[in-house]
Amino acid sequence: MLCCIAQVSRNGYYKYLKASAKVDSDERLSCAIRDLQGTKWEMGYRPMTHLVNNLLGVAVNRKRILRIMREYGLLARIRRLRFPRDYYTAIKENREQLPRNVLNRDIAVAEPRKVFVCDITYIPCRGGWRFLHAVKDVFNKEIVAHRMSAHPDTRLCTDTIEDLAAVMDLSGVLIHSDQGSTYTSKAYRKLLSDLGVVQSMSRRGNCWDNASCESFFSTLKCGAFYGSMGKAEFAKGRLPAQEVISRVETYIDYYNTQRIQEGLEWMSPAAYLERNACGTLPMVITKSKPADSAVYQQPA
Repeated sequence: MLCCIAQVSRNGYYKYLKASAKVDSDERLSCAIRDLQGTKWEMGYRPMTHLVNNLLGVAVNRKRILRIMREYGLLARIRRLRFPRDYYTAIKENREQLPRNVLNRDIAVAEPRKVFVCDITYIPCRGGWRFLHAVKDVFNKEIVAHRMSAHPDTRLCTDTIEDLAAVMDLSGVLIHSDQGSTYTSKAYRKLLSDLGVVQSMSRRGNCWDNASCESFFSTLKCGAFYGSMGKAEFAKGRLPAQEVISRVETYIDYYNTQRIQEGLEWMSPAAYLERNACGTLPMVITKSKPADSAVYQQPA
């Protein structure tokens, strides 16, 4: 009779009663969850499910607990995502589309100006840091381009590559780096693509292909700073920024033109290039870690 007066079906009426009961049940459960959450807001839905089932004696699966915590704003606040989930999905998809490791630790380069490695290092100074981005020719170990900045951003890297492009044609050249955010940025990748550069990247957490550039940074800090002031004093960052820049510039010029190396037949990078401009002298290859079998091999 009531259904006829209200002009609703019997089935619809009972569905309404069931939904109302569910809402009331969710409301009571949310209050219990709020009490268990306390003031720290550190408990996720998995431990909360355990407490609800064991302490309260209520059999509830974790999916319902997650739904209620989400609907009533009871999710753990210290573990919330900083950005929307779509942001992290896009980052993952972007990394999956990154260039493969074309270099693959093949440092036996036969010609100059064909394969480069690059990286960023930080140098403490008064009032902050200065970041050095360097590009190294694998053939003769010469630093062919470098820039310093107060920020390790994409512009530091793109400006360095543009400086290099201003003095040589980079079409077909291979430039290898790690998977730092500056090298995976759209601006950097677009610049390399526009210049016709073959971009190569190591896998995350794998530094062996870039060890040559990191070795240079170590040599630079030893030669320009540690020898005159000690490593501990250098780490305190007491030098003015301008002096840091001046020391770096002076040392790179010395490194390229005067510092002899066993791997270059005891010549400096500049002298080795002058004697071996066409790649005719034998190279001294030092031992390195075995090649990474999990990375992409450039087809012949």
